[in-house]
Amino acid sequence: MKISILTMVLLVYLSSPVGLRLSVAQEPAIDLAEIVVVEEEEEAEILETFLSGEENIDRLLRTGECRHCDLRGLDLRNIDLSETDLRGADLSRTNLQKVDLHGANLRGADLMNADLSGADMRSTSLSGAQLRGSLLVQANLESAAFVRADLSNVDLTHCNLRYARLSGADMRGVDVPFANFQGADLRNANLQGVDFDLADLRGADFSGAALTEASFEGMNLGWVNLRGADLRGAYLNEVELRGADLRDANLRGADLRGARLSQHSLVGADLQHARLEGICYQSIKGNTASLNCLPRVEKSEDEVEAVVYAEES
Repeated sequence: MKISILTMVLLVYLSSPVGLRLSVAQEPAIDLAEIVVVEEEEEAEILETFLSGEENIDRLLRTGECRHCDLRGLDLRNIDLSETDLRGADLSRTNLQKVDLHGANLRGADLMNADLSGADMRSTSLSGAQLRGSLLVQANLESAAFVRADLSNVDLTHCNLRYARLSGADMRGVDVPFANFQGADLRNANLQGVDFDLADLRGADFSGAALTEASFEGMNLGWVNLRGADLRGAYLNEVELRGADLRDANLRGADLRGARLSQHSLVGADLQHARLEGICYQSIKGNTASLNCLPRVEKSEDEVEAVVYAEES
């Protein structure tokens, strides 16, 4: 008769003093004949909970795989974990400073409050992972995947996020001074209230992203995709927006004073109650481009549209 791993674990447990006491105290008694044979992956998940952290580390280093392992609170500094399979692993509060996780699979892993400072995470898969409150200072996250990951309250200071995939990620409360987001995919990400003032956002895609009350003061956002983004109450004063796509964006109450725009970049945008005084727009007639600026006195959205689009007629 084929006996599953789970059945053997239960038999060993019930034959122990603790198991015997529990089986006597509880009614009705367990009928082992009724135990359903579970899938191999489910059995592995159950057995892994019986292993100590040290045993899990040994397994990981030997096999390169430790799915759903319990590695909480361990010190794994400077270890080479590149190309390993850590899907669903619990690495919360783990010290992972300067760890090589290049190409590792951490989908669905728990990395809350972990220290990943200086880690090499190029092309690492972290989609659906929990990273809330973790430290990623100076980490290399180039081309890493964080699709629908929880990155809220994460410190990304001096991080390399070039070409990272962050679509649908929760990034509320992140710190991003001097972070490099060149070419990053941030579509539909939640970035409410984030201060981007010292980050590099060239070529990033924020289409459909939630950017309410986010700050971009004095930045160069040329060729950034903000189409359909929610920028209500955002700080865009003195920002270089020529070449940026703001079509269909929600800019209600946004501060655009002194911003520089392309002539058609605001098509379909909602500018109700936005601060628009002093904005400059680039217009092109034939082979000649010119920059026209509005007076630094308050203008309504209707007045701005009338001036900007008068060039078309």
